[in-house]
Amino acid sequence: MAYRSRFADPPPRKPSRLRLMLPAITVGVMSVALCGFWLYASWKTGSEIDGWLAREASLGRNWTCPDRKIAGFPFRIELSCTTPSFEGSAEGRGINGTLGKVLAVAQIYTPSHVIIEAESPLVVRERRGGTEWRLAWEGSLRASVIGQPGNCLLYTSPSPRDVA
Repeated sequence: MAYRSRFADPPPRKPSRLRLMLPAITVGVMSVALCGFWLYASWKTGSEIDGWLAREASLGRNWTCPDRKIAGFPFRIELSCTTPSFEGSAEGRGINGTLGKVLAVAQIYTPSHVIIEAESPLVVRERRGGTEWRLAWEGSLRASVIGQPGNCLLYTSPSPRDVA
């Protein structure tokens, strides 16, 4: 048996590949987590919109959003709606109306700050009497909402112009 000093160098080890793989594994896990978070946030957005539509319907205000889409992966939540319409009453009169395409966008890291863009025209009709009001503007009408529902609305577009 050969004599080994306890101060001698230990036999060489195989280099660990874990140090090489750890950054790639970390990036992969964080990417999967971001995807999961975005899917949950987009699902939650859709369910909140459905809840709001149901509350409005129970109050006699019916909103429809044909072709509703939720998009914006990975850093935004976008809700787009082509030609949304509404039906209800205002000041005791039955009204209905439509609006051009609407896009609402929130960054995933500031979900309480929503930017809304609406395309022209806004058409409002009175059910009895058939009076119709049409409001048109160039470009998009933009609004920025910060906070929870019921907070102030900050209007950021140039003033709309009325087109008969």
